Amino acid sequence: MQPQSQQGAIVFFRLSPNGKWLAYSSTESGREEVYVTPFPTGNGRWQVSQNGGTSPAWRADGKELYFGEFFGAQTQVFAVDVAGKADQFETENYRRLFPLSHLLAGGNSNFEVSPDGGRFLIAVQPEGEASPMSLTLNWTAKLGK
Repeated sequence: MQPQSQQGAIVFFRLSPNGKWLAYSSTESGREEVYVTPFPTGNGRWQVSQNGGTSPAWRADGKELYFGEFFGAQTQVFAVDVAGKADQFETENYRRLFPLSHLLAGGNSNFEVSPDGGRFLIAVQPEGEASPMSLTLNWTAKLGK
């Protein structure tokens, strides 16, 4: 179940490495977008995504934020450089990194980023049908026979 606010559902959220900022995606605008707010106060909010956004992730030093933006049936991964000064959050160098062609359902983030921001681990839905699985109960009892 997704947390609900008066404005919409919070879909994904990540706390910045220094614990000062909370990046989250929310449906409060009518479509999912990525926002950043000071943590823990929540005083102020900045929209980071420009075309619908999801799955925010921070670089380990907190100086870059990554997220997905929607373009039709495809998602593109974007990055922005982060400059948080006092209680003001600023971004610059907004850029597209690469396409993410498969989205996972069920409230899971689609990617994780390495601490240096140089590599991404992408979760994709497997193609084809799942192989059948067998479960053997009480298998240790059969070892002595």
